[in-house]
Parts: sequence; structure tokens; C-alpha cells
Amino acid sequence: MNKIKIGCIIQARMDSTRLPRKVLKKIVGKPLLGLLVDRLKPSKHIDEIIIATTINKKDQEIVDFCIENNIKYFRGSEEDVLDRYYQCAKQFNVDVIIRVTGDDPLIDYRVIDRVVKEFLRLYPCVDLVANDIPFTYPVGLNTHVLSFQALKRANEESVEMIDREHVVDYIINNPDKFKVKSIHLGTDYSSERWTLDYEEDYEFIKRVFGALYKENECFSMYDILKFLDKNPEVRNINKHLKYDYRYKIIKPAIEGGILTTNSDKLAEKARIYSLHGLSKDAWKRYSKEEKRHIKLFIQDTNIT
Repeated sequence: MNKIKIGCIIQARMDSTRLPRKVLKKIVGKPLLGLLVDRLKPSKHIDEIIIATTINKKDQEIVDFCIENNIKYFRGSEEDVLDRYYQCAKQFNVDVIIRVTGDDPLIDYRVIDRVVKEFLRLYPCVDLVANDIPFTYPVGLNTHVLSFQALKRANEESVEMIDREHVVDYIINNPDKFKVKSIHLGTDYSSERWTLDYEEDYEFIKRVFGALYKENECFSMYDILKFLDKNPEVRNINKHLKYDYRYKIIKPAIEGGILTTNSDKLAEKARIYSLHGLSKDAWKRYSKEEKRHIKLFIQDTNIT
């Protein structure tokens, strides 16, 4: 059996409406995209790192950055990100794709390795493993690991623009067609915002790198949490900003596996209860309305 080639494909472009040129903004003297790539390199599972940018002439700057730093790159559709991923994976003969976005320079290779390890444990009986349906990791550590076959099928079948803009949505929202697994933390850190969309996010990320980078260039998720607990004013820099949770369908996908979810907090509590169960003491902490919602959720999704 040939070795499975695992490629980490990072989608990145310059023409962001909310924070233009964000992926090449500098922190600790380096472009954020370069810092992101450096934070991926210690991974035990990544065979190749590829920047997937667009054919827009504005993204020539990203191409120049890749050439200067000996990073592989691909140029594809600006709007059809799903096809960009598919064509990139096809060109580089990638069997398993790790999807990361250029918006997430605080990505932790340890988190990625955990998601990849779970994917490889289940493969080929799984199409996608994710750590953000729903979030328990901080927003900005989003990791999707999927097979080339699943990516190819999604690219061939999906027609809605939202599904083509967001690479894995079609896979996640069609559990009758794809086997999806989600991994979660025991503690919910989903209120932590570590992604880059606005100027406040940039200031937050700059403070984190400024505090931790010198001692350990690949500081971990837990290093960041420890720093924020000691410096709550940093956490407050972008705490007011909201993240767009897109996954709308709530259906079981595979046994022992995953539920996609909407952004309703009650639905998240229902998911936690139905997947993991709750002790009597934990159950008592829910309000009457929350308990009703959880019971309806379990009935609707046939979870026992």
C-alpha cells in the first residue's frame, strides 16, 4: 500500500473587505502568513504545506512571498474556494487534506496532529474529521481533515454558492452522503476569539505573539490560555466581536460520532448532553426551558 500523502492547504488572499492585506501584516518582524507556516512545520503528520491563493492580481504579493520563502503555492478561483482546494489538492497529488485558513496565525500544530490522528484512525471509514462542529476549541484553531475523494465529490455535487465559498459546508451538512466525525475538548473554550478579521483581532494577536514568541516560537494553545488568564485585559481587546457559526443542520452522522449544529446555545447544550450524558448534578444546573430543548433535541435526532 502506498503511503498516504497529507497536505496542509492554507487558503489566503489579500482582498479582505474587513481587514485588507491582513495575511501579510507583520508581527515580531514577520508576515502573519509566515508565522502561520512556521507554526505548522513541527507537525508529525504534514508532508507538504501549500498556500492556496487566487488568480486576482492583488494576490501576486502572496505568490511573491511564497517564492521568496520557498513555500509551495497554487492559484485558483477567488470566489469558488471549494474548487480552488480541489484543484490544488489534485495538482499536488494530496490524498488527505488539512484545511487551514490564513485568518488563523495562532493555529497550534498539536491540535492539528490530534485531528489528523483521529482521521487516520478511522480512515477510510470517515470522510472528514473536524474540531469545530460545534466549537469547544478557541475560535482560530479550526481544523478540518478530509479525504481527497470527499473533496472531489463535494466539488462535483455542490451548487450553492455558500457551499462553494466554505469548503467543508456541503460535506458537513449532508450526513447522508458523508461520514463526519467531530472531536471536542472536555472544557469549552469556544468563547475565546483568536482569529483575524478586524483590527482588534490584529491587536490581540500582536499582544499574544509579543508576550510568548521570544521564549517559544511554537507556543501552544495552553500557553496562550495561561497568558490570557494572567492578562485578562488582552482577552478583552476583541472579546466583543462575534463569530459567524454557519452549520445549520442538526443530524447524527456516524455512530459514536458527530452532530452538526446551529449557533443556538441551547442546541449546543443539547449536543453535549446527548453525546456525553450528564450527571444528575449537571442536569440540575439547566433551566426548565433548557431541559425541554434538550429532550426535544434527543427526540428529533433519535439519539438514545
